[in-house]
Amino acid sequence: MVREALDQPTSSTRKNSPSRRWPWAAAILGVIAVTIAIVYTMISAPGVFLGNEPQRVVITGVSGTGVPGEDNVLVAKVAEDDLGLLSFPRSTFTEIPGGHGDGDIGRAGELGGPDLTRRTVARLTGTEVPNYLAIAPNGVKEIVDVMGGVQVNVEQSVSGQASYEGPEITLDPGPQTLNGSQTLVYLQGADLQNEVARAGRQQDFLYEMFRQALDPRNVLSDPSTLNVVLEYSETNMSIVEVVQLVGLAKAAENSDVPVSRGTIAGREETLYSKQKNTQITYWVPDDEKLSSVVKETVK
Repeated sequence: MVREALDQPTSSTRKNSPSRRWPWAAAILGVIAVTIAIVYTMISAPGVFLGNEPQRVVITGVSGTGVPGEDNVLVAKVAEDDLGLLSFPRSTFTEIPGGHGDGDIGRAGELGGPDLTRRTVARLTGTEVPNYLAIAPNGVKEIVDVMGGVQVNVEQSVSGQASYEGPEITLDPGPQTLNGSQTLVYLQGADLQNEVARAGRQQDFLYEMFRQALDPRNVLSDPSTLNVVLEYSETNMSIVEVVQLVGLAKAAENSDVPVSRGTIAGREETLYSKQKNTQITYWVPDDEKLSSVVKETVK
């Protein structure tokens, strides 16, 4: 069955959103460290900055290309006694708020930046999602490199390029610490069958990367990692809110709270795109399973 995706023309200039960019310089690392120290003392008092309700944040722009809006979307829920992660393949077909009609979830970022992606995810899941974190091109690579790598277990051999003109990189199976370039090849997931599997891999990796990079104790001893995270990210949260959010996640994790993980279930379906004047294969969510996985992970 072929339905019509009601696409609107894409503006050549991204619409302004209430985002906050953080172009930090090494000269203010001392100020950052002091701020983190203050936050660290308040992590035991949830709600000082974020409130007592579960906090949800959309993370986007994490592909091998690193282009926001062109890859899978991750939603994280953090509460004192609950951690949840939900992934959306970039081709997930949904309604885009603001009169943009229907299209894939990745296109929301093209039309209105990470804030529109946030709004799209909130509408699709039926939950309040007030926060977003969009990683800039090469952001993941730079974060991983400044961390000294992230340890993963590569399930099977995978090859690819970290950049369009870069050399081919091959990862052999087995536990290993990936550098930034190797990470991009791993996240591209050329060895995987579909975007759903790729979204799951990105979910697991990003959770582990941010857990390590933004652990308050690590940041206090070495704020350079936080500096790189902020430099290569765009968010509507303050630095205080970011650090407290990670602190809450760490506290829940230390309490042996299991992390609920899920990926949007659905099916591939070919729809007609007016804007591109061609047939496009979308990932169409299964409404019944969507409701169930949202409840299990980020509701």
